[in-house]
Amino acid sequence: MNEAAAEEDLELAAMSGIAKLLSPLEPDARSRVMAWVCAKFGLERTMLPSHNGQNAGAREVETPPSPNDTSLLKDLATLLEAASPTSDKERLLVAAYWMQEIQKEKVTAIPINKQLTQFGYPVSHISQAFDSLITQKPALVLQTRKSGSTKQAKRTYKLTAQGIKAAEALLSRQPRSEE
Repeated sequence: MNEAAAEEDLELAAMSGIAKLLSPLEPDARSRVMAWVCAKFGLERTMLPSHNGQNAGAREVETPPSPNDTSLLKDLATLLEAASPTSDKERLLVAAYWMQEIQKEKVTAIPINKQLTQFGYPVSHISQAFDSLITQKPALVLQTRKSGSTKQAKRTYKLTAQGIKAAEALLSRQPRSEE
């Protein structure tokens, strides 16, 4: 078998696998999955050929949203995938951004750490991680409230304008290749 035929077989196997995975999903779910695939692999706006294989009569396909288009980033897993954070501090910043800017909720440590733990990124000392974002110059996070007098009291945080910019910068950088 020559190289071109082997590559064609791989493409057909990939398409068959994708079809099997997408067929049980609702159309909206299929769109979200395909948008994620396009964003993950850096696919651009493309033209789909007509059924006869020619580009005459081809129809334009909508460009998938970029990873920093938060309209599709409703869940933290998708946001983490788009941002590709490399440290606890970056993951915490992205999670806080998700909670504050997308979910429009108050930023607190326990729900964020529960979410990060679900994705395999628990932060063992989350208060210390928040403190490092607070003490960084310029500060990326501010503590807005502390309920209780103990060291373990529940704290509420807020991303600063610089924190929001830093999270968006993580979202706009090119995904790293997985070699």
